[in-house]
Amino acid sequence: DEGVEDIPMNNDFAEMEFKAPDKEQWFDYVLKKYEENDNKEFPNIKLDPTVYNKFYDTINQEDLSFDDENVEVRTSPRRWEQFLLYVNANLPVSNVKDAQILMSNVEINFRNYIEGEVSSLYPKVKKMVVELIKETSGIEFDGSTYPQTEWKDVLQQQLETKIKMDSEERFDSNGKLIEKEARTYVPIVSGEPGIGKTSHMSTVANNLGLHFIHVDVSSLNRESTTGIPTATQARDEDGTPLVDKDGLPVMTTSFSEPELLKLIKKLMEEAVKEDEIFPENEKLKGSGKYKFLLLFDELTRADAQVFNSIRKLLLEKSFNEQYDLPAEIMVVGALNPEDDGVAELTKHTRDVVDIIPARSSWAKTESYLLREERPSGLQ
Repeated sequence: DEGVEDIPMNNDFAEMEFKAPDKEQWFDYVLKKYEENDNKEFPNIKLDPTVYNKFYDTINQEDLSFDDENVEVRTSPRRWEQFLLYVNANLPVSNVKDAQILMSNVEINFRNYIEGEVSSLYPKVKKMVVELIKETSGIEFDGSTYPQTEWKDVLQQQLETKIKMDSEERFDSNGKLIEKEARTYVPIVSGEPGIGKTSHMSTVANNLGLHFIHVDVSSLNRESTTGIPTATQARDEDGTPLVDKDGLPVMTTSFSEPELLKLIKKLMEEAVKEDEIFPENEKLKGSGKYKFLLLFDELTRADAQVFNSIRKLLLEKSFNEQYDLPAEIMVVGALNPEDDGVAELTKHTRDVVDIIPARSSWAKTESYLLREERPSGLQ
């Protein structure tokens, strides 16, 4: 039919499938990355042979890249790596409570954050972790998770794990701070409005000795997150302007400092000054290189272009090729799973974050109300 035009090349995308790595090669890669060459990049990580071998015996070739379409949960080699490191860092556990919190953080790797259903991989993963807890900790445990009303403790374990894995300041041969991190997944708390996500995260920050800063991404625009692009003449490593063979300047694109970065720096300064006012906050000295906890709130209410920029910040701590998030910041996120004006996270985004389900506790609310003074005349 000549009445239908061909699809323009810039709108015609071929669907590509990437083959998962061979199981043997993948486990060899993980072992070499974290155990060989004295592990200079990640000195805080020591793989426990018991954990490594248990994962090897449990994971099949088809599990490495598994997409459970029934519950829309994808499991990739990247997630398996982060999951293995997380379990490794949290064993042995001290008691059943710690085991339950760990199991909650295990489950979210295989859980649909909206429906709450888990992948068909989860039962054997759960069995594996229960066995590891018994073998490494000597604790008999039924594999139960911690209550979702106590999500603050689940989040705190996530952040404590990151501090344990990445807080040590490392420098290269030129004295430059190495910013590469082993724990790359960012925890995102998913819960209905009004359950205290922001206030509880502030409490977690205080527990960890971190200054707390908060950014509502629903109020941002694209330019504020990426900076304004301008054409400038490219330069070599020595700063010499580059020209082509005809003597014409070689042009490139540079960016102004994003307004969001300026805002974050301002909030960092204000948080330090505010915390210095209160004597009880003298302990806010940070944890290794980390001094701040930054909450990106209302993630799923952001404009699509803004969200793409925030997603880059979450995953890479980078605004663009020129500007990065300060290295002393740890990042967390918050979203409402279902509400008017809320967008659903794509499967690709879900595959690179840990989404912690959060629910309100009526018992705690009731206890709080009973402690408060009531106006005269009320019974």
